[in-house]
This record gives sequence, C-alpha cells and structure tokens, in this order.
Amino acid sequence: LLKAIIGPVLVEELVPRAVHRGPGLIGVFNFQALSNVPPLRNYFLEEDNYKNIKRPPGDIMFLLVQRFGELMRKLWNPRNFKAHVSPHEMLQAVVLCSKKTFQITKQGDGVDFLSWFLNALHSALGGTKKKKKTIVTDVFQGSMRIFTKKLPHPDLPAEEKEQLLHNDEYQETMVESTFMYLTLDLPTAPLYKDEKEQLIIPQVPLFNILAKFNGITEKVSHLHSCPADASFSLDFFSFFLYVEVAT
Repeated sequence: LLKAIIGPVLVEELVPRAVHRGPGLIGVFNFQALSNVPPLRNYFLEEDNYKNIKRPPGDIMFLLVQRFGELMRKLWNPRNFKAHVSPHEMLQAVVLCSKKTFQITKQGDGVDFLSWFLNALHSALGGTKKKKKTIVTDVFQGSMRIFTKKLPHPDLPAEEKEQLLHNDEYQETMVESTFMYLTLDLPTAPLYKDEKEQLIIPQVPLFNILAKFNGITEKVSHLHSCPADASFSLDFFSFFLYVEVAT
C-alpha cells in the first residue's frame, strides 16, 4: 500500500502530537492507504454491499465493517464541510475489537496492525481461511508455490551424497500457500555517512528485491528436527501488488 497523501487528509485531534511523530501509531495512515485501493474503497462506499451480512448474536467484530464503511464515505464525500476527517469512531472500534491490543494513545507497529485489521475485516465480512472469500481476499490475497528439497549433510562423502539424492526423501516437493502480504529484504543502511552527514540508503530496483519470489532463487534453511539442511524457493503466481513504503 503506497502511503501517498492523495485526496482527503486524516487527522486525530485527540492523539498527543508526540505520538504522531512515531512510526506505526494505530494505523491512521494505513486507513488512508487502504482508502486509496479502488476495489476496496468502492465496495465500502456502497453500504448495501455489506449491510445484510448476518453475524452471530453479540458479535462485536462487525463494528469494524460499519465504522470502516463510514470512514470511507466521509473521506470520499465531495461535499465535506471540513478539509479533514477525524477517524475517532474507527479508532474506538479498533480498540474494542482488538481487545486493546491497539490503542489510541499507545504507539503500535503498523505492519502488525495492518495484518490484524485485514484478517479481522475479512472474518467480520463472513470470510473463512479457505473456502469463503470476501472483498479483502479478492483484493489482497495472493498465492505462491513453495518448492522444498532436503539436502544431504555437507560432511558426507560425495558418493554417499549422490546416492541419497536418488531417494524419495531428497526429492523436491511443492505446496501451494496463500498470503496477504510478503516481506522483502531491503538493502542495509551504509556504515558511513556521506559528505552531508546523512545515511543514504542504496536504491535498488523493485524487481531485484522481488527476485526471492521468482521460483529460481534458492535459500538454504537449517531444520532443527533433523541434521540435514533444506533448500527452498518461492514462486508467486497469483497476486496483486500493493507496496507499503515506510516513511
């Protein structure tokens, strides 16, 4: 999700200014980023899309759906009297539905919040992990193939390694898995500052960072359950790319 300031501006007047300066907060900027994803935004602009969804008696999680829909309609209302929108009701719903895991006055992690919010929104809309989809999974869920193969112990003689590679235990296996978001390995910050006393993070093309998911790049991981290592590669074949840029 690109954290671009497009369209209306979100503010929360009740949050201390010092909290605003820290990263994460409670997802205020995540809400603004989500409001600029057209399929998700268009779905929540029309209350008829979700108002008849049936939930168990006493279920409070649907409050997230209602408040998020209200926030989307406030943000994209062309006749707003004010130039900004306060998401106070949305934040209160988050505090209640997350059982105070995320709070208005306490700084939180933006990635943790986004992960929780998307899954909670999907569940509140009646979605399930495997069978029933919602607008959340239609927009954000991708699929990947994970290829794994067991490697012989590096200290074994070459002939024994060759024999082991013919066993079924050492053949490559493939499983398919879904995901809401993926983590990328960003370049590390330089050790020394430049002439302007700044640490300039190297610029790397996005496709180079995504190479870990091309199905060719392999990574060796040590398995604690056995003395051998395992090599695996990742290949995503169905996904929508929304990049979250840390600021």
